[in-house]
Amino acid sequence: MNPEKPVSLDASIADSVAAAFDEAAARDTAPEPAPEPTPAPTEAAPVEPETTQEREARVRDEQGRFARRSTDIKKPPEVKTKAPPEAPATAGGGTSPPPGETPPAEPVSTPEAVKAPQSWKPAAREEWAKVPPSVQAEVMRREKETAQVLQEAAEARKFHSTFREQLAPYAHMFGPDAVQGVAVMARDIHALTNARGPQQAAMVAQMIRALNVDIEALDHALSGEAPRTQQAPPPVDVEQLVEKKLQSYAQQAAARKAQAERAQFAQQHEFFDDLQVEIDAIMQAAKARGVAMTLGDAYNRAIGMNPEIAAIVKQRQAKETAANVQASTQRAKAAAGVKPSPAVPVVPRKKQMSDYEAVEAAIDALSGR
Repeated sequence: MNPEKPVSLDASIADSVAAAFDEAAARDTAPEPAPEPTPAPTEAAPVEPETTQEREARVRDEQGRFARRSTDIKKPPEVKTKAPPEAPATAGGGTSPPPGETPPAEPVSTPEAVKAPQSWKPAAREEWAKVPPSVQAEVMRREKETAQVLQEAAEARKFHSTFREQLAPYAHMFGPDAVQGVAVMARDIHALTNARGPQQAAMVAQMIRALNVDIEALDHALSGEAPRTQQAPPPVDVEQLVEKKLQSYAQQAAARKAQAERAQFAQQHEFFDDLQVEIDAIMQAAKARGVAMTLGDAYNRAIGMNPEIAAIVKQRQAKETAANVQASTQRAKAAAGVKPSPAVPVVPRKKQMSDYEAVEAAIDALSGR
């Protein structure tokens, strides 16, 4: 083009050419975008041509170039993301944690403290808390086995004692060995019961001769006739019999009540089983003197008679008293608004420090300097 001859161009054509140059310059200076995935082929919507009014209304940027139209800017294709898979349900109804994650730990119940065996002495029970839990479990297992054996032995002793008491009035009939005598008698009764006919009659006749039974009285007894020297039974005092029965019922009820109160008291007082002998002796002595003695009074006196238990109780009471005094002092200070005084810091004294310098250093330490 010759610069000497000015060329007059239409304004619209000039604007279009300037816009084309601006777009080309913008494409050259803009960074190259990353390659995007090729979307599925779709039919492009037709772009309507820009009118003169729209071109004149377009806004220019700082460098005087036309800004792009909203229709010229292509929107990136939408990328559909997959939803994360749901966590599989567990047997308990919850969801299992994702792989690589540790499931939350279930709460562990704290076992209750095991009490010391009641059969131990009080001083040994005071050291029970220092025993390791594994040793405590082994001790309680052995205590349970020992208690079971002792219970079985107690039942056997009770049966033997009852057997001897019941047979004591008839010991002369069984000889030195009561068990063998009872076995012989049971054998004879069994033979007499199962025998029939002449054999049974012979055994009964032998018993009659051995026992020297009166034949005439036996004949009357077998025939159902009353004996000739029969005496009328003495009259029964009904009122006296009822009174005796009522007294017996009242005594039994009082004994059951006293036994229940004793069992409840034993559960509430730690050293009751250790002092049963002393408690019973104190209450029997008070009853013999006609003095009313409660179970609590006897328990306290029995503690004073046992030096070992008395020392333990005294030590516990001293600790409890000291704790109560400390708590009362703290409450009183809190009510009065008294704050605890700060401790006076100890300032190390140098070898060549005078008394004045030592006092001044202590004042500086208290003031925080």
